[in-house]
Amino acid sequence: MKIDWGTGLVIGMVAFISFIMYFVVTMMTSNEYDHD
Repeated sequence: MKIDWGTGLVIGMVAFISFIMYFVVTMMTSNEYDHD
């Protein structure tokens, strides 16, 4: 299975966005990081 640079770029962007969203949701839902 060969992945061209366009497909790799899309996969990389999706992985990066999901990684960021995971941290945002973790910070929002955790009581450990209490902020105003």
